[in-house]
Amino acid sequence: MDSLEELKQELELQKTAITNKGGVVQTAYTHPSPSEITAGINSISSPDLSLANATQNDVAQGKTFYAGDNTLKTGSFIQPDSTTFKEMFLYHNPDSTSTYYFTADTGVTSIRPYLFCQSPHKMQVTLVPSITEIGEYAFGECDDMTITNFNVLTNLQTVGDYAFYGAKNIDLEDLPNTVTSIGAYAFCNTGENSSKIIVGSNVATLGQQAFRSTTTKVEHDEFVFNSPYITTLPVYTVANRKFDCDFTVPSTVDIVGQYFNYGGCFKNIIFSQGVGFIYTFSFGAPSTDPVEFFNTQTVTFMDPDVPSMMTNTFADQYIGKVSFYVPDNSLDEYKSSSGLSKFNGYVYPMSQKP
Repeated sequence: MDSLEELKQELELQKTAITNKGGVVQTAYTHPSPSEITAGINSISSPDLSLANATQNDVAQGKTFYAGDNTLKTGSFIQPDSTTFKEMFLYHNPDSTSTYYFTADTGVTSIRPYLFCQSPHKMQVTLVPSITEIGEYAFGECDDMTITNFNVLTNLQTVGDYAFYGAKNIDLEDLPNTVTSIGAYAFCNTGENSSKIIVGSNVATLGQQAFRSTTTKVEHDEFVFNSPYITTLPVYTVANRKFDCDFTVPSTVDIVGQYFNYGGCFKNIIFSQGVGFIYTFSFGAPSTDPVEFFNTQTVTFMDPDVPSMMTNTFADQYIGKVSFYVPDNSLDEYKSSSGLSKFNGYVYPMSQKP
């Protein structure tokens, strides 16, 4: 034989003969050269070189995944630019109700991106204290995932985009003060049972919708914001979350982003001197939201210069319930501002604040 194509034809003839007569056809032929085999394979299908090798721990845990093309890979990592990254599921028993377990290797410092992205299985994950980085989508968009010991991450520094999106049973109060970067959607739809949400004093980067709840309204006791580095509170940061506490927007913050606490509320809101821009719906809500959900009592502005505000900065549910307090000398300016015009009858000078 002179080519891979001829070899394939010969093998098909053998297969036909065996099928029809049950016999074995013996044919002498010249085996294709290695270069011919390589060329033939490449002409049939190009291998997906973006699939990385499995870790030893994945093999030990017996975890097998497939990419969108059904390529069997154990614990395979698909690069973000791959068009099939959202198709990585546990391959064993795709419809099984079994619980799968993953324990990070002792001493590992990084959980690679997309490790369990969109797994449709019930899973329990055990982490280790040495981890400093959780890659993007590592545990994101999973149907039923529990992080059993989030509180051990005492060295965690970086949480990637969508890292824990939708993961269950994470106590956001356990987020360590070592964290310096929280990606977009990192804890979106997580921490429903957390008593508090903490943005620590070392957080220098905070992505949009980092703690947003999109599926339901959630209640917490406290929101702790200690970062001196964040100058803009991103859009939808804590949307649909109700806090039974006060929130002071620090003077280091210049801009409160659109929809920051949309559909949620704080007990009392204080804007420090220096806050310059408060976007539309930052503390707004859908008109259909029940008034009973909103427990805000006062909104206080410390700056004599009126911040730029939009008409819908604050929820209509505040009307008649919330008192706004502003510097005495700026009372008229605040009352006529676009952000407070519909609350005109509930804007008072600071000197009258109880």
